[in-house]
Formats: sequence, C-alpha cells, structure tokens
Amino acid sequence: EVGTIPYTVTTIGDGAFAGLGLTNIDIPRNVTTIGNGAFANCMYLESINIPNSVTKIGNSAFSGCSALENIDIPNSVTTIGNGAFDSCENLQSVNIPNSVTKIGNFAFAFCYRLTEITIPNSVTSIGSGAFEECSSLTSIAIPNTVTTIGDNAFDSCERISSINIPNSVTEIGKEAFSGCTSLQSINIPDRITDIREGTFFGCSSIEDICIPNSVTTIGDGAFCYCSSLQSIDIPGSVTK
Repeated sequence: EVGTIPYTVTTIGDGAFAGLGLTNIDIPRNVTTIGNGAFANCMYLESINIPNSVTKIGNSAFSGCSALENIDIPNSVTTIGNGAFDSCENLQSVNIPNSVTKIGNFAFAFCYRLTEITIPNSVTSIGSGAFEECSSLTSIAIPNTVTTIGDNAFDSCERISSINIPNSVTEIGKEAFSGCTSLQSINIPDRITDIREGTFFGCSSIEDICIPNSVTTIGDGAFCYCSSLQSIDIPGSVTK
C-alpha cells in the first residue's frame, strides 16, 4: 500500500499513520514536522522520502519500521527525536546531515543490521542508548564537537573494534561502552573527571587502557569482566 499526503499538509501529527500497512510514502515539500510516533510500527514500510522542508523528526517517528533499509535525512533537520528509528531492525545505512546538533536517546537503538553511520561535526550530544545493540556496526567516528556521550550510548555494539573519543568530550555516561566485546583499544580524553559505573563492563578484548590525570573517580564495575586487560595505569588523581 502506497500512502499519499496532500501538498497542503504542513505537519504530520503524532501517531498519524502508526501501525498501518504502508510500503511506501512520499512526504510533500510543505511538511516541516514529523510528529511523535507518526509512522511507528509501520512494519512493511520499505522506503520514505523526507523533503528538505522538514526540521524535526519526532520521538519514535519511525520506531519499529522493521522493513526500512535506508534513510536519507535532509540537511534541514536539526533534531532527531528520542527513539526516532528505534528497532528498525533491517536499517543498514543512515545519512545524518551536518544540520543535526543532537542525536536523541535511543534514536537508532536495536538497529541490528546498521553497518555504517557518520556523525557530522555539528553534533554536540549523543543521547543515552543512541546506538545500543547496533551489533553490526564495526566502527564509528565521533567528531570533536561532541561534549556528551549518554548512558548506554554504544552498549552491546559487539563488533566495534576501536573508537576514538575526542578531547571535546567532558562526560561519558554509565555503561556507555558496556558489552563492546570486540573493542581492543580506547582512549579516555583528558577532560573526563568521572569514569562511571559499568562504562567498559564486559569489554573482553581491551588489553590496555590509560586513565588521564583529570580522572578523580572510577565507578563500580567500570572495567569489570575486561578479561584481556593486561595493564592499566591509575593516576594519583583518583580518590575513589
């Protein structure tokens, strides 16, 4: 079933097409907002055209669109809402434009087939669980504009072997890289003061790690079950 939206429409409301059997839909160029859950659980939706008039993709807008394989987000979009593409199980590639400043919580969580994604240097915040259980991702580049990596942001991304955290990052959330079992090397920026609970829990391939002098606190289970860890340098700045 192909959906047609009249050109007079400027906003697609919350849950407008949720759960329908649509296979394709063309969003007209007058639309500026795709509401929360607008196309949630449209399980047969294979393709969608988002025009460059859209500035906001709402929370869970395409959550559960399990047939969707590719998505091109136009450079008019500034906000990708929480859970916007959550559980799009067959999504393989996403283009995030350099207009986006924040990737919402669980925005791409449980996108099991997602193999590549580029985070542009406009992004300052990666939300909690943003890429949780994206188990096909092998690498990801975090730009030096990012200051915050949320809780569980890359939790259980089990194929990522290396990741570079830029010095712009001042906060890494709890369990941010927990269960990244292929991760062999990681750098902790020298602006981090707190390595939180379970940050690298179960990263069983990490062999060595250097903790910068800026760190004062290492949380419970931060390096628990890092079974390949051979050396770790804990600076005198750590008090807990």
